[in-house]
Amino acid sequence: MSPFIRRSSVRHHDRLLARSVLFLLLAVYTATFSGLSDNPDGEIAFQTTSALARDGGFALGGTPEADRIVAYTRSLPVGATPVRPGSGARADNDYAWFGVGYTAGALPLYFVGRLLDFVFADLSVKHDAVGFYGQSSSEYFAHALVGWRNSLLTALTGLLIVLVSRRMGIGRVLAWGAGLAYGLTTFAWPQARSTLSDVQATFFLFLAFHLILSMRERFDRLERPNLREPVWIGAAVGFAVLTRVSTLPAGLVLIALAEAILWGGRKRLAQSRHHAVLAEGVGKWRALACLLAPLGVCGLVFLATNGWRFGDPLDAGYAPALEGGGFFASSLAPGLAGLLVSPGRGLLWMAPLVLLLPLGILRSLELGERAWRLACGGVLLASIVPAAYMAGWHGAWTYGPRYLLPALPFLWIGSVLALDVQGERRVRIVCAGTLAVLGFVVQVAGVLVDHMTHQDLAVRAARIEWPNEAGVGAADMEAARFNQIQWDWRFAAPWAHWRILRHRAANHARFATLDEEFPVRQLFFLDDARRLSPSHERDRGFRHLFWVDAAQRLAVPAWVPFLLVSALLVLGAAAAQRGLSEHD
Repeated sequence: MSPFIRRSSVRHHDRLLARSVLFLLLAVYTATFSGLSDNPDGEIAFQTTSALARDGGFALGGTPEADRIVAYTRSLPVGATPVRPGSGARADNDYAWFGVGYTAGALPLYFVGRLLDFVFADLSVKHDAVGFYGQSSSEYFAHALVGWRNSLLTALTGLLIVLVSRRMGIGRVLAWGAGLAYGLTTFAWPQARSTLSDVQATFFLFLAFHLILSMRERFDRLERPNLREPVWIGAAVGFAVLTRVSTLPAGLVLIALAEAILWGGRKRLAQSRHHAVLAEGVGKWRALACLLAPLGVCGLVFLATNGWRFGDPLDAGYAPALEGGGFFASSLAPGLAGLLVSPGRGLLWMAPLVLLLPLGILRSLELGERAWRLACGGVLLASIVPAAYMAGWHGAWTYGPRYLLPALPFLWIGSVLALDVQGERRVRIVCAGTLAVLGFVVQVAGVLVDHMTHQDLAVRAARIEWPNEAGVGAADMEAARFNQIQWDWRFAAPWAHWRILRHRAANHARFATLDEEFPVRQLFFLDDARRLSPSHERDRGFRHLFWVDAAQRLAVPAWVPFLLVSALLVLGAAAAQRGLSEHD
């Protein structure tokens, strides 16, 4: 290779560091994951995956959980839950409105879980007999493995952070630290515990960006174009859209960026005296077809499955829920402020290092890093504007501004760029360290106290603080209270999470005997003597953690999680040691 053409930015030691981040984050996430569904939507999505694996279709049924969901849904108006009847010949079936990419994407882990259900049949049968805190249950290990999916995908996103950072010229040690910090100091960690689709959509969007940078690097090195990269870019964006259709605007931003790099790279090759012949390998329309064909296939799958379930290719199932006002049904300013600075959901609280973004933008201008600025700005606008216009901008029962999760890895690269400067940077490092510690403290609160516990207690306390008003409907009053919780420091996460944890720690040292009677005067500073307990047994103590639940309900020994987590930590530490010690 000519010495005037830069070499690959991702080499063997960089891949080792990326794997190190994967293993280390996966160790933490495996120790703290939920396993069993943490909310009704997650269980509905799992039951759709189960139906797809067992029956080859999307209709719910055939398990105790699915039958219970269907019976409950049919007792309510259409649109009150994420389940609605089919159309035409399938009117007797019930379907979830979640993206088919999300339910189908869990199939590999589902089948591994079913294998474990067979291998450890005694434990699986015991789970079914004991039930999940009073409710009949099934498919224990399948639930656990599918529930682990978001932990795996978030750890893989941390891996991509390292690789993207290196492709942008960021130092090796800083790139490695950036991957770990993304996974431990942002709301990506609590979201990794969830069973919602935002994590999968985020991973595929950021994977597409990584592939775009890889393709750009190939052009920069004047190498023969590899048309497999446009195919994988289109597939990654397409699967993100199949996971969450709301990611389509962000996906189109990345498709446009990929196309611009394709055409610009071809032009550069054509103008090169010694490499013009390589431009023939990336013809204008051939390259465009490679990029758009996978996206088109995913679009056809989207339309076909909509038509199959709901009788209309353009009906993804959300229509009944949006009749009373959904997207663009509210004003922009309150939602925007809530997503960015509200005490209970604000991005600047849930990922404090994002405050360094302006410095990162300045650094990107110095480096001429236009692709990242376009991708970051486009994905952020495509994520935040629709979410801000929604009455439910907060994302309902979850931790952090989950509608902004797809933009978080892109924003995170800006924070990394802010630290990638030459010369004196002590002030920046001190500021970054302080923000990282704050971010870690915020995430620990969201992990040790489950969001379902906090919001259950907060909503019931809010009914005491803000009783029903004459002339205001019950549903409107509940929505107003939930919105107020996000802004009131007394009720908002993660601050209330820490008070819940403090109360538990102050009363009992052993998990099994925790006092779950919380005085609202101490927890939310209300002038009221009442005490509240979590409504569901799963939300009491530390049972929201998979291994605690497994130990208490099924007597799983403590050495099992210890062995798994220790093995991942050893793998991560070994990869880090090798990656940091090797030289170019």
